Amino acid sequence: MLAILITQSDASNLREGLQSIGWFIVPIALFHLIPLYFHMLGWRQIIEKALRPPWARLFVLRWITESVNNLLPVAQVGGEIVRAHLLTKQGIGGAAASSTVLVDFTIGLFAQTVFTLVGLMLLINATGSSDFTVNLSVGVMLFLLLLTGFYFLQSRGLSKIASYIATRSATHDRWHTIIKSSDEFTTKVKQLYQQRQRIFLAFNWRLLAWFAGAGETFLILYALGINVPLSYLVILESFAFAARSLGFLVPGAVGITEGVLVLVGTLLGLTPAQALTLALAKRARELLLGIPGLVVWFAEESPFE
Repeated sequence: MLAILITQSDASNLREGLQSIGWFIVPIALFHLIPLYFHMLGWRQIIEKALRPPWARLFVLRWITESVNNLLPVAQVGGEIVRAHLLTKQGIGGAAASSTVLVDFTIGLFAQTVFTLVGLMLLINATGSSDFTVNLSVGVMLFLLLLTGFYFLQSRGLSKIASYIATRSATHDRWHTIIKSSDEFTTKVKQLYQQRQRIFLAFNWRLLAWFAGAGETFLILYALGINVPLSYLVILESFAFAARSLGFLVPGAVGITEGVLVLVGTLLGLTPAQALTLALAKRARELLLGIPGLVVWFAEESPFE
């Protein structure tokens, strides 16, 4: 799909746009460390104070997580597994490490859904109601329902599922170990969700991170000489990441994110070439930060050794 978008766009305008950005992609990439830092602070709130590694270490783990999810075919969740695995190397038990990652992942999805809803309302305000925005509204609401069900499954249903598996399986020591670990993991997850103040703070940090990401869109459009209202930046950023989440089965959501940005960008008055340049600049940022992140990961250990 990405190849189709490139071939159908104005090649000369696309080339000029990328040339306009040039080495400015470096400060664009460095700016992304700000929302990444906010994402880390949200996760840090969830980890018990007595168990928290230094913030710099958590930042590196969060960087590695994003690098794995962005650049490897892991359906946007492989990085979370890597993060939990690396966190256990800090002396935190497997159940505690995995539970903090799962809760942080869920909170991040809730915050992103709120961010997308804000972007959707701003889009409707800017362009008016249409079949496209109605379909988007239905899609966001369905996703929110699924996410709510995912939360209740974590807080109430995990131990029951583990028990059901145990009763349907042959008696074996390995099963007893698995179920015991599952029960401990479920207990940890429940305990974390009961920490309302920490969950609230984590949600706010994650929401701030999503909004801060709009600064990246501003910098890219600034390099292209395009001036748009602040609301447009939020719209473009929110739909870029919504497309990434909904297209999780496609590695990096390649083509899907670009297609959504071209569609939404043209609704806001951008040319297809400008919107596609914005999308490709975001891909370049992912490579600039993601490749070093993968190098750091491989330097620390062989995957799942």
